Amino acid sequence: MLDKLRKFFEIDITEDKNIGEEISLKKASAALLLEVARADLDFSAVELEKINSLLHAEFGLSDEEVEQLLDLLDAENVSMHPFTSLINEKYGYDKKLRLMQQLWSVAFADGELSMYEDAAIRKIADLLYVRHSDFIRTKHAES
Repeated sequence: MLDKLRKFFEIDITEDKNIGEEISLKKASAALLLEVARADLDFSAVELEKINSLLHAEFGLSDEEVEQLLDLLDAENVSMHPFTSLINEKYGYDKKLRLMQQLWSVAFADGELSMYEDAAIRKIADLLYVRHSDFIRTKHAES
């Protein structure tokens, strides 16, 4: 499993290190979106469509990259800590809030918010050091 993770999140060797970091940040953000959708053990088609839409539009991930993320997260439960650590290191607070809005949009995509989705987003917010008032504000903005 660790080899799969390393291979998936390898940074391409490029002259511009920032390009590789940006690719990894997109994948980390995408993994958190998928984690929220899977939190209630009811990964609906509507949630999948919402995730695909966000990943394509917001992060520019290809269909193949989206499929790899789904396969990776289906293979085994993966800790959110490596993803949130990378995001904390590279994202400013405003980008974290945008990610929070996207997490809520996935959670509300099927028309209902489960307590497990809410708990997953709360945990992510805590790991990203998002203020509770902003956690609530982004939740209400998407509901």
